[in-house]
Amino acid sequence: MLSFGEWPYPTLTNYVFTHRPPAEPAHASVHFVTEDPTQFVTQLKQQPGNTIWLIGGSTLASPLLAAGLIDELMLFIVPQLLGSGIPLWREQPRPRVLTLQRTQTWPDGTTLLHYLLPGLVKSQVES
Repeated sequence: MLSFGEWPYPTLTNYVFTHRPPAEPAHASVHFVTEDPTQFVTQLKQQPGNTIWLIGGSTLASPLLAAGLIDELMLFIVPQLLGSGIPLWREQPRPRVLTLQRTQTWPDGTTLLHYLLPGLVKSQVES
């Protein structure tokens, strides 16, 4: 992302979870995190601020889901069949019922499914 032109999120604090931070400095808004994601996000949620966006795959999302640190999911379905791939979620300790908040479909068939996880009050999403 850093090599594809201007950084798209210069006014937001960005945390990139990695086992190997790059040797070259990134944009000033980017901070590389090598510690446990669950502990880091738990501490981050205790700080003042608004929404935390997680953009990543199951390796990052699964432990955060299992720890109850994710209260919304926005899944994008891209209409392509793959021969193999990484599972959407790794094993979870318990089933979770999701509440569909909204959907959106684009002309190419890509579809957004926006879910709330249990325990989140709708008014918290709107604020």
